Amino acid sequence: MSGSGIIAQAPVLAKEPIDIEVTSSISQEHREHEQSSKKLGIFQPWYEPGTSSREKWLIFKLDVFILSYSCLAWFLKYLDQQNVTNAYANGMMEDMKMNSNQLSWLNTYFAIGSIVGSVPASILITHVRPNIYLPVVDFLWSLFVLLLYKCTKIEQMYALRFLCGFAESSANPCIHFLLGSFYKSSELGRRSAFFIISGVISQAISSFIMNGLDHSLDGKQGLPAWKWLFIIDFVIGMPIVVWGYFAIPQLPARGAKAFYLNEWERQRISERIEEDGRTQIDKKWNKKTICDVLGAWQPWAFTLAYSFWQLTAASYSMQFFTLYLKAKKIYTQTQINYIPDAISCVNLVTMISSGIVVDLIRRRWPVCLFVGLLLTVAFAILRSPNESVKLRFFGYILTGVYGCYTPILSGWANIACGNDPKLRAFSLSIMIAIGTAVGTPFQQYVFPSSEAPFYNSTNGFSYALGFTVLLTIWTGVGLPLIEARFTKKLTESTSSEIDSEAKGDQISM
Repeated sequence: MSGSGIIAQAPVLAKEPIDIEVTSSISQEHREHEQSSKKLGIFQPWYEPGTSSREKWLIFKLDVFILSYSCLAWFLKYLDQQNVTNAYANGMMEDMKMNSNQLSWLNTYFAIGSIVGSVPASILITHVRPNIYLPVVDFLWSLFVLLLYKCTKIEQMYALRFLCGFAESSANPCIHFLLGSFYKSSELGRRSAFFIISGVISQAISSFIMNGLDHSLDGKQGLPAWKWLFIIDFVIGMPIVVWGYFAIPQLPARGAKAFYLNEWERQRISERIEEDGRTQIDKKWNKKTICDVLGAWQPWAFTLAYSFWQLTAASYSMQFFTLYLKAKKIYTQTQINYIPDAISCVNLVTMISSGIVVDLIRRRWPVCLFVGLLLTVAFAILRSPNESVKLRFFGYILTGVYGCYTPILSGWANIACGNDPKLRAFSLSIMIAIGTAVGTPFQQYVFPSSEAPFYNSTNGFSYALGFTVLLTIWTGVGLPLIEARFTKKLTESTSSEIDSEAKGDQISM
């Protein structure tokens, strides 16, 4: 109701003094809201309706510091994760006398390191100050990337890629954990999507960096361009390491201390999470905590969802599309390089839109159901014997919707774990560790490059379609039903405890 509408009703309510006071209060609040809307109008879709200007300033600070670090660290992760592929295509294969299987093994050793490091990361992030822990692992993986340029044997590269994966294993679960510690559930979807998008951008930029080095630094100081790539990636990482130290606050359960947060803001951070039904309880790791975490439904339900997502192999769709274009032998190298970028465009749009929708409707299963149906259509097309180029183009490009599952599932796990930081950290890490562990060998076995582009002998796209159907059913139906059941059980248990306490108070009186 506008201010003029309220004033027009004043004569009718004049007999009730309290109503005049309420009217005045509402008018004042309305004016303050309009003023804050004008000041931060461009950011209005970024905040919940009715958020005060003071709280918007707090959220803005969290975005400038925490979200910016998260995006930069994720950008760095994908830059360092993809650099061996770019180096391989630009001289490393010849200089190191490598074959295609050895490139696959470089990626496999990275995946093994990531799997091994994920669970320890979930323990360390709840014990070590995050502004110390995360920058340290950022520095370590950047250092391991730098050392790749000194390698003279492929076995040395295998060892360093394992160490890179081990250090980078902290990025995915720990950054999602960090975001879930400071943002409300209605704010998390958009920000998780924004964070994941930085990795998509990084994949595109990595190729441009490699091309630039080919023209500017190839042969300088006696080093080929592909070795300069590892050096430049290390240099890019150092400012991000420093920024992380200053940008990341202490966890809310320990006071949310940071130089840019005042006392009210630190207190308000905890209050916001409590209002979201996720009071932060800083438990210690002990036998009971471990049993509680292992016995909870969240780690295993979300691990199953993430494993289904990995087993669709949709994250390799750009590789599949590239090999299809090469097999047609009618496209130029430039077309082969750039046409698959359409998948990234769909990925980008889907992640942004799904993040906004999730925050608006405050439910994740409808988005999972819708996206799962689109992905099912995509793999049904790729599985079909129809050789229409236009239809297959549509199928490959449509697989780009896959990307939104990572921020949706991570945000969902953050919220479902409620007020237990250790359960959240463990659920996120075990979800990613097991999902990666089952997905990596599956992709290598079912989608070997020698069987591209149709993978008929291994039934690759048939398996992808089957796991996509399972993913859609589990995230769209099974997971929300399980969550509802356990939430109801918890609510009934809490109500019973409150009733028991009330009866005890009456008896004592």
